[in-house]
Amino acid sequence: MTHRIYWGLGVLIVLLVGAFSYLIYQEYADIEEIKEDGKAFRDKIAKMDEQRETQEQQSDGTTLVDTTGTTPVDTATTDTAKTSKTVTIATPEQDNTEEVKVSPFGFGSYPKVPDDYPGDFGRQGEINWAYRDSPGKELISRVLVKLWAEGERNFIGGSTHRGKVYPHYYDTVYVRIEETETGRSIRRKSGPFVDFSLDDLDDPPPHIRILDLETSGIDPYQYLNLPK
Repeated sequence: MTHRIYWGLGVLIVLLVGAFSYLIYQEYADIEEIKEDGKAFRDKIAKMDEQRETQEQQSDGTTLVDTTGTTPVDTATTDTAKTSKTVTIATPEQDNTEEVKVSPFGFGSYPKVPDDYPGDFGRQGEINWAYRDSPGKELISRVLVKLWAEGERNFIGGSTHRGKVYPHYYDTVYVRIEETETGRSIRRKSGPFVDFSLDDLDDPPPHIRILDLETSGIDPYQYLNLPK
């Protein structure tokens, strides 16, 4: 009886040892599997990071080649799905090759307008030559621009008479007086800001200059050196 008890206990101990060893082995195997899975996961993450960095390097800080020969332009974008557009920078040489506007009346290219010239609609230095839609209107502007560039300032606008240009000076009246059977015929021309009366024509005050309409004025072709 005692022998059977010992035998049973021995078998039980062997079974317990075997079961314990199996559990230990199984736990070790699970740990190794977890380690392998973890390594694979880390490798996958590292590969994804590497791909992301490669994409960022391709999209960020892209150097655009400027075919004009100027310094390359660096651009950057935070959206890798966007396509970078090539930016072309105009060079001074290209600016100088722009088409020059030419008079439709045969007067050649339009003159450079001084920056402080009282241009159209109160904008200094700007003339819309399209509004000068007749030879006379264009010649008036050309003469006035040249006068301004040469230092003349005491005028605003101008007009023509028998082919000549008459700047509208603030202190000048152009007058032609003819004696007729019924009296005197007076032809006068001035700018809108000249303050005078008919009596001033016979006895001009100090602030008024009286010029003969026929002998004064500017020949635009001679002054501008234009062929007739």
